[in-house]
Amino acid sequence: MQSKRIAGLLVVVSAVLAIADPTPGSAANPVDIIFASDFLSGSALQWVRRHPQAGGASIALAPARVSAVKLSNGDADMMLYLQVPPALNHETGYPAFSALKTFGPSNSSSPVIGDCVIARGTITLDHGATELSPATITAAADNDCGGSPLTAYLTTVADVATITADNQPGPLAESLESVLITLNPVNVLGTPEPESFRVVDPGGAFNPPALYVIPILYAFSPNPGAHLQITGVYDEADHTAPAMIWYQLLPRGASDIVVLP
Repeated sequence: MQSKRIAGLLVVVSAVLAIADPTPGSAANPVDIIFASDFLSGSALQWVRRHPQAGGASIALAPARVSAVKLSNGDADMMLYLQVPPALNHETGYPAFSALKTFGPSNSSSPVIGDCVIARGTITLDHGATELSPATITAAADNDCGGSPLTAYLTTVADVATITADNQPGPLAESLESVLITLNPVNVLGTPEPESFRVVDPGGAFNPPALYVIPILYAFSPNPGAHLQITGVYDEADHTAPAMIWYQLLPRGASDIVVLP
């Protein structure tokens, strides 16, 4: 067991890891060698996002801001989206690779959006998304997050789309996984489905790149063709049958969706 304190974060890794890439069909089956010096380039959370092959390792990371919360199973279980606050970022290109999901039992006093917390758990890769599961969450002082709130990253559907001509996600998809983003403005494409709707960038050509907005955290039914500003966590949930890399946007409440003229 190794323990290392970096930029105020206590990082605990189960071992020095040399892990073969488990991705099906990987031609070279590359090896991801992970050294302690990797931690120096960013926070522990950012390290985990860049090393999803470290599945099975236990790690403690702190602090991070809660960007979204979902309770389930009679409020016994809790899913959080956590993001490195701007004041604690150590990497260029922020907010790329700055957020992840956690799953675990809920606390007697569950955190809310904006809270500063410490997460500890096992690194896993589930449906393409990097997660800590199971995870335990401990409240931290707000000052531990540097006093800076999260600001949603403004991007376009073209950069994060799932529905594209070549069935490949947008160029920023992987780096923005679990990050709080804003799409502004977007148009609703076609007639909304019962539990989701598609959005596109305004002025797109025929069959433009599109992204689904999913009501996992908050449900909203726009009018066909509506002009919107949408904020939410950008979630990866790859499909298995048929296999498909899949990203979706999860608004968290009414204030995340603004109907534009």
